[in-house]
Amino acid sequence: MGISLEKLREITPIGIQQMNPHIFGEVKTPSPVELTKTRQPAESAFDGHEKELQATCEAWLELKGYGRRTPKRLQTHFTGKWFLHFPQAKGNPIVLDLILLDANTGAYVEIELKVESGSLSPDQNSIIMRKEGMVCWSFEQFKQAVLLWEQAVKERTNHARMS
Repeated sequence: MGISLEKLREITPIGIQQMNPHIFGEVKTPSPVELTKTRQPAESAFDGHEKELQATCEAWLELKGYGRRTPKRLQTHFTGKWFLHFPQAKGNPIVLDLILLDANTGAYVEIELKVESGSLSPDQNSIIMRKEGMVCWSFEQFKQAVLLWEQAVKERTNHARMS
């Protein structure tokens, strides 16, 4: 039956919970500003190359069954799990790097990918602080965030079906 939402809350980093209240509910933390300043070093650092981190994250999503949403893929990819990458997001302050969509449930999450040497722009920080997205500072943190988001969506969907 999977992990309960209660257990998921226990093991999910508080920052990811706070940035996804539509899944976890409201979460109180001592200082929300610290959430975007906290950086968890990755074992496999990308030496300041955010493009490499993004490419690795996208390849991992493809392995998990997500499809890059493009006009061509709309006709051939039927899992309902999509990702959208906005490579020009730096010049577009209204979206973060990646948006994951679960068309089967309507759930989505926006993710900004940063390497250790990176920093959030004021616009990115604003989106994240308004709990409309999350930031991942490493590939390991990204994988954990996606897996926890998927589990939370599954638990929420199961709970809604039982109600």
